[in-house]
Amino acid sequence: MPFEFERACKLARRGELVAAQAREVLRDIMKRADIGETLQSATIPAHFDGWLASKRARKSAATGERYGQAVNAFLKTLGKRASLPLTSLTTRDVENFLDARTAEDLSPDTLSLDVKIIGGALNVARRQGLIPINPAEAVELPEAESAERGTFTPAEVAMLVDAPEGGTGKRMFSKRTFHSLRHTSNSEMANNGVSAEVRMGVTGHKSVREHQKYTQLEMDTRRAAVRKIPSLA
Repeated sequence: MPFEFERACKLARRGELVAAQAREVLRDIMKRADIGETLQSATIPAHFDGWLASKRARKSAATGERYGQAVNAFLKTLGKRASLPLTSLTTRDVENFLDARTAEDLSPDTLSLDVKIIGGALNVARRQGLIPINPAEAVELPEAESAERGTFTPAEVAMLVDAPEGGTGKRMFSKRTFHSLRHTSNSEMANNGVSAEVRMGVTGHKSVREHQKYTQLEMDTRRAAVRKIPSLA
């Protein structure tokens, strides 16, 4: 045993020690120590597959699918490196993934979520002792966009409906999100005299305070309300 260890040290000093040789020495140490454990190792796809299976068993189907999309995209950007041991991952690998996703014209929020998903899987690996550090922690996330609370015009809604299914991934209306559609439908109902109680039933809002955030009254509606005030003359 001392001879094998000394030989490994000499190879390391000359820069000739490969991972397989080092792991073999460690395995032999653990075997001689009779601690009943083996040296843990995992490939990149094996770890992410196991992590995904665990998440899909505990999360909703939609969440599991979202995690799967990020993991598949990450493994794709790794190319041939995807078959390497988990310990081979570097911060540069995660940055390359972020760069590739950025090139798809995705929103900053989506990009941040992608990196956080990968980082979450690597955090599990770190806690399990499979990697010494999480390479995703050093990646700088993009600044989040401030979503516009404005509503869509009828013409814009028509453009969304007529847009080809799948599209190109490009966002037609800048920072406005799905929630802007909720703003639009709720505000249209409010401006056409639908009561708050009915609107809350449609939108699913549980509190008036939250519901008010999604209600934008047009100026004509405000003027009509003012005209209902009895004249003081």
